[in-house]
Amino acid sequence: DVYSLGATLFEMLTGRPPFTGLTGIDLIRAVAELDPPSPRGLRADLHPDLDVICQKAMEKDPARRYESAADLERDLRRFVNGEPIHARPISRWERYARRAKRNAAVLAAAAVALIVLACAGGWSGLRWWRNEKARRAVAEELAGRKAKAGPLLNEGISALDVCDEAEISGRAGEQGQRAARAAEVLAQAAALLPDDAEIRFQLGRALRRSGKQLQALDELERAVELNPNHTLAWFEHGMIAQDAWLKVRGTYGRRINLSRPNEFGYRASKEPAFTSWISSGIGTADRPWKEIAARDFERAVGTGAGKELGAYGRAMILYLDGKHAEALAEMDAAVAINPYFAPALAAEAEIREYTSKRADAGLEWRGKLAEIQPRNPAVLLEYAVSLAAVSRGAEAREHVLRALEGHEVYSWLAHGAWTLLSAGAFADAEALARRGVPAARAKADRIQSFYILREALLFQKRFADARVVLEENRALFGDDYVQAYIGSDFSEEGLYPEAVAAFRAIPEKSAWKGAFRFAAAYAEWTCGNLHRAKALSEADMSPGELAPTNLPIIRMDLGELDQALLEVEQHVAAAPEMASLRSNLAGALFLKGEYGRAMEALEEAFLRSPVPKALKEQVKAFFVDFKKRAAAAKTPAEAGKLVEAIGGAVTLAVSQGSADAEGAGAGRVALQAIWWALQEFYWINGMPKESIAAGARYLTLRRHGNVLYKQARAYVARGKTETALKALREAMEQGFDEAKRIDGEPAFEGVRELPEFVELRRKCR
Repeated sequence: DVYSLGATLFEMLTGRPPFTGLTGIDLIRAVAELDPPSPRGLRADLHPDLDVICQKAMEKDPARRYESAADLERDLRRFVNGEPIHARPISRWERYARRAKRNAAVLAAAAVALIVLACAGGWSGLRWWRNEKARRAVAEELAGRKAKAGPLLNEGISALDVCDEAEISGRAGEQGQRAARAAEVLAQAAALLPDDAEIRFQLGRALRRSGKQLQALDELERAVELNPNHTLAWFEHGMIAQDAWLKVRGTYGRRINLSRPNEFGYRASKEPAFTSWISSGIGTADRPWKEIAARDFERAVGTGAGKELGAYGRAMILYLDGKHAEALAEMDAAVAINPYFAPALAAEAEIREYTSKRADAGLEWRGKLAEIQPRNPAVLLEYAVSLAAVSRGAEAREHVLRALEGHEVYSWLAHGAWTLLSAGAFADAEALARRGVPAARAKADRIQSFYILREALLFQKRFADARVVLEENRALFGDDYVQAYIGSDFSEEGLYPEAVAAFRAIPEKSAWKGAFRFAAAYAEWTCGNLHRAKALSEADMSPGELAPTNLPIIRMDLGELDQALLEVEQHVAAAPEMASLRSNLAGALFLKGEYGRAMEALEEAFLRSPVPKALKEQVKAFFVDFKKRAAAAKTPAEAGKLVEAIGGAVTLAVSQGSADAEGAGAGRVALQAIWWALQEFYWINGMPKESIAAGARYLTLRRHGNVLYKQARAYVARGKTETALKALREAMEQGFDEAKRIDGEPAFEGVRELPEFVELRRKCR
């Protein structure tokens, strides 16, 4: 059957049968005794690998043919996929030996004649005979080693075939076992035939698949030393060097980091975030990996690489040289030649993602890769990331769940859980994260597994459950880690007094104290502890460094308006698309009395926020009038009434439901900023009554220790001592406890001797 398939393939390739002009017994004798012509001899443009496959299928000796039709199919599939085939061309000496076997009688007569001639040679013939005997002994010893090495080579190649199939099918355990077995038997073959380039090449392949990259490089270098024209060895070496260079250069991660909505339903940013990192191990720059990879691909192309391998090699040379557009053109050519060439599809996607810094730039190519490898979890997960990046969350979820059905490999489960979070499938992400916990073996993986689980719970607003995960694993995480993240979780839940307590419990010298300084500063500011919030924000700043984004807000509350305006202008210049920064700018300008510029900044903040287009058109119409009135405002009272009108318009828009949940959340955040700014604005302009009214509007949105403290001082200024003490008491319930601020507040001079005030002051730090 295999011979018949080979004969059929011969005719498909050449347009004629292997033996022509013969019939009957002559044709049967030719099939039995004669070697068919080489298909490439009849068709010069035929790929050499196809020629070898066809000849192996039509071998006279069944033991030299493919063992089964399945083996023939696998080699043909390798050819289609641009992978190295297992069949090898017949050497010249093998061809002579076969002819000799078929013409044994003629050769016997010739041998007799040679013996007669040898005897006539006398002593010189005897000497030749002794040398020939020694040569034959060496040859026989070599033949014996080849006889032992051959089966080992075949076993190793077969194991590599199964290894590659297991990788494509997601059978990670079998993949590792087969790679290890291939490396073991091929090492035995190399010990028997240390100067065999093909064995060295296959051993290098096995070591690479076993994760032993440096050893693989050594074997591949030995292979090209023995055979400088070994195209596939050059190519394999180049792939390892390329991977090493990518790690040294830094590769862009494609996990899409979404911020969670705050208590108003507002999400600060939905843009994909990328992280560049440099790996260790083989990823160190102890060799010129970029230059090595370029040389390897050049040699692979120069030694006759197939068309698709050649295009891939040229593409990588251009990519390594930073010529990305030209590289993509060559990679397109490789894919056009062979649409099933998986390495080219993966490289095309990566190059497009890297050069554009967009998570979705490789969507088309990752989709094609998923079509040809529909059972490969790694491929499906990367495609799901691309789908999530273009808001095709349902499709991303489907691919993740299909990819990981029946698989418990931790790295895949972790990747899948993150992708499901990006796709908005939070409950599914939690389920995957819980599967990942027992699958994690290394300590770092265990920590990460619980971190992902916490994130999934937080996305579902299950804050108490997230804190349980931290407390139950305190021994794994460490006390400082747990305190830091408990503080973060309390902040996200809006429980700022509890957040402050958790952050303060972290030892000053702990690395986690520094890592969460920004979050701690925000919590202290929310509670009204301005001096501590400022100290935390400034703690890690270097001269000339951009200030943390919350620092200008703290400065505004402390009356440091000039510095606050300078810092917020720097923030807007650095990130002009962030609506919240323009809102901060509007607040700083308004407090300084620059009403016209404040209105322009506030309009920009609204237009850049996530509200529907129709609502933005209404905002534009409103601000035409607002900007005119701001320019005409002569007194702080007039300016304040104008901003109150804006607050009323926003309140009306939110209450009428003209925006979706996220747009409405953005509107509530805007109202919060408006009433906070007005409370401070009226206070610094000597209007405590209006300051109290603005603060009251703010407190209908959320309870806030800082706002309550400012209400207390305004009530004292209005002569409402009892109400002031009540507001101060509530401020302390909401986390305020800063002695420096309360002692430096002139408004409290007339009440400092009151017993209730003294008692409240005693509780301050």
